[in-house]
Amino acid sequence: MYSIKRSFKWVRNRLVSNQSSLLPSESFVLTMFLVEKVIRRVLLQLIISAGYPTDNAKEILNNIRGLESLKNNWKLYDPEFRSLTSVVPSRTWQIIQESAGLRNELIHGAGHQSQKVYKQKGEELFDALRDIRTAFDNTYGYSGWKGLKLRTSTALHTDPKVQSQ
Repeated sequence: MYSIKRSFKWVRNRLVSNQSSLLPSESFVLTMFLVEKVIRRVLLQLIISAGYPTDNAKEILNNIRGLESLKNNWKLYDPEFRSLTSVVPSRTWQIIQESAGLRNELIHGAGHQSQKVYKQKGEELFDALRDIRTAFDNTYGYSGWKGLKLRTSTALHTDPKVQSQ
């Protein structure tokens, strides 16, 4: 998998350059993984920002499984109690949700589309990844692409690690 330490441009170029060695369905799954990883990293930073030590925040996040659960728990840790769908543009969220369903069908063997469909959905999904990074940067000053700001002791809402706008 691609390290979050790599630049976004590097990852985009890598996914595009690997088109010859990856099936579109494989590229699609990798892109969906990156989308979920970015969402989870931003939520982790929000939990840390709320005052939880990093170890506790990771434990909380480990108990939040699946895209729907991430969405449902988001407002609990947002500094202004916003929902994930109010932070992420609605069309972008719709693409992510549809892609998650398509990915689950593919991974669990419940369904399969043509490689042409996965190519199109993968391109849409990468654009959605760019959009959520922008939305998170604009809202929190953190897109999930850079390293986390860690916390070793509790400081519930006294020392935020993300900005609130």
